[in-house]
Amino acid sequence: MSAFGAEHRMEYSPYVQPINSGGVKCVLVSIELEEIEPMAYKFLLNFAKDNELQVRPGRIAKRADEAGEGGRAAGAASE
Repeated sequence: MSAFGAEHRMEYSPYVQPINSGGVKCVLVSIELEEIEPMAYKFLLNFAKDNELQVRPGRIAKRADEAGEGGRAAGAASE
């Protein structure tokens, strides 16, 4: 979900972004990816599972659960 751009810098898909959360390296995956490219979304989930990475719901899912809406959102995988 990334490639080297014209300036020889890593460029990421707008649906997948690496972040550092509290000193932990994470990858945010937009839930939109599941609708736009289901195979890529499934690949990322399987990659996280195969490498025993933690997967957790994103902020939108937490807010929906708190509101009783049961919504879905992006997750984060971390080492």
